[in-house]
Amino acid sequence: MVLLFIVSAFLVVFYLTNGFSLRESMLSKRGEKFLFWGACLICTCIVYCFSYYPASIMEYVSLHHEHAYYNSIYNVMHGIPYSDEVTSIYGHYAILLAPILNLARIFGATDVFHIFTMCMSLLVALSYLLACYAIYSLVTNRYIRYIGLIALLLVPAALKASPYYQIYPHRTIIIALFIALMVFHARNAAKRKWVEILGFIFCALSVVWNTELGICAIAAWAGYLTYIALLRRRQGVGKCCERIFLYVLGGLGSFAGAYLITNLYNVAAGGNVLEIMDFIFPLLSKTYDIENMLSIGLDYGASYWIGRIILFYTFIGFALVRLFSHKNNLGKADYKCAVYLGITVISMGAFSYFINRATYPNQTISYMGVILLLCVLAQQYFASMKRFLCNRNKEYACRKDSLNETGHSKKKERRFESFSGAKAAIGLSALVLVFAIAVVTVMGMGNNYTKNLTLLRDKKSVDLIAEEVAAKVPVGTKAMGYGIPEIYSMIGRDTQLYTMDFSDMSATEQTGIYASQQLAALREEPLLTTARSLERLEQDWPEAVKEFRETHILANEFGINEMLAKNDIKAGFCETLQYYVPLYE
Repeated sequence: MVLLFIVSAFLVVFYLTNGFSLRESMLSKRGEKFLFWGACLICTCIVYCFSYYPASIMEYVSLHHEHAYYNSIYNVMHGIPYSDEVTSIYGHYAILLAPILNLARIFGATDVFHIFTMCMSLLVALSYLLACYAIYSLVTNRYIRYIGLIALLLVPAALKASPYYQIYPHRTIIIALFIALMVFHARNAAKRKWVEILGFIFCALSVVWNTELGICAIAAWAGYLTYIALLRRRQGVGKCCERIFLYVLGGLGSFAGAYLITNLYNVAAGGNVLEIMDFIFPLLSKTYDIENMLSIGLDYGASYWIGRIILFYTFIGFALVRLFSHKNNLGKADYKCAVYLGITVISMGAFSYFINRATYPNQTISYMGVILLLCVLAQQYFASMKRFLCNRNKEYACRKDSLNETGHSKKKERRFESFSGAKAAIGLSALVLVFAIAVVTVMGMGNNYTKNLTLLRDKKSVDLIAEEVAAKVPVGTKAMGYGIPEIYSMIGRDTQLYTMDFSDMSATEQTGIYASQQLAALREEPLLTTARSLERLEQDWPEAVKEFRETHILANEFGINEMLAKNDIKAGFCETLQYYVPLYE
């Protein structure tokens, strides 16, 4: 890693000191735009391919996270309302996703699970494309643009080795959407009023999608608009306060709209109106003890996450300086500063996910904002870098010659040189860091695909499992457990048992009790489950599992690894599917 940074620093300095002879682009402005977006589309296709996991049930960690995410969608697809017994710890995103999958079923699709994985991949790709739009709009230096374009591939193409929908795209799509929306608002003066209204509509949908980050999106969008209103304060304090009041009202209205949408679904599905604490679950929940579920503590020394916090607070400082020093009418620089503040707010809000769930990979939740801000820093002080490193810029030389030889002038000269050196150091550090991230990305993509993703892309293997279940388990058999909704979605069957996902069965006491009651009620009916699912229920509700075993007998058992071994396929997962029938059938 140290060697990588040294090489990156050398290449950056080499360029800045006229190491590259081509300074001006040989393309027209239109040609530059065409080239950039052509590269974006290619990279977006790469992101889609790296994010498509049709065989995600084939590996333990992947199944654990994927089941936790998909189970809620499966329940809403079958019209199950949210309640204490059947809830979701990631928000009510299923209300927005389930209609798409149900529409696919209406048009004759039977393998709904793979359509779901395609939708997730498309959302990851869309997140990347929106971030590219932000880079194109905020960064004018073409070299930094392309370095940033590659650096943005870091997480979806180089680091992410298995599906973790809870962040990608569940939370990153909200971050990317609002960053792009703020950039579009800043660039299009004629459409700003409509964009503001559209932003609050997206805020409402974001709260439905994911409660905690939806609230962060409201804070970022309202904060972005409020900052612009404060910059316009010289147009009249009353007008400024009126705008801020409307933005606050819009934020509250967005939250109320999300609450209304969720309860409209719940009532239509035959459930009750959710109380506000149930709606924002697991925020402020006494039953969901996330602290005891994590084993990695925060490092308060020199660490990546501390560096990110410093970067975020740096841009907050820039925004405050401009706010209190601004005197003239608003220009492009002011709107860009507002965008930087908005990126910082939503990235910091998202980063609280890592602080509350301190596992190392969760730091990547804010990677889009970090790369964008680093690119902005690199460009902001690009001229200072060239001036300081080359030391032959004419403007700089003239300014030095114009200084008198008085002590005051010498002090002013030293102050100027120190200030230029500090700006050059900041810009150089940001550019070297982004370049190093881009190099790591390119190096990691091939390794990630060949070593980590081969199994998860093997659609043939997971299709064999689905065919085996369809052949050995009678139609109409009830089912529950890890991976069961996913397998049934592949063969177009209904589990008829709708529980909380088994990955988060301990989220509330009621969820496990409800699942164990459904298990105990199957006295004269067969069941398809998995060995690990029964073990999970047996940990906290042994009586229900004991009663089930007393009334049922294991009629068929087939392990995934054994099934695939017959077809010379190696699996990384050792789950065992179990088919039980009543003892006296």
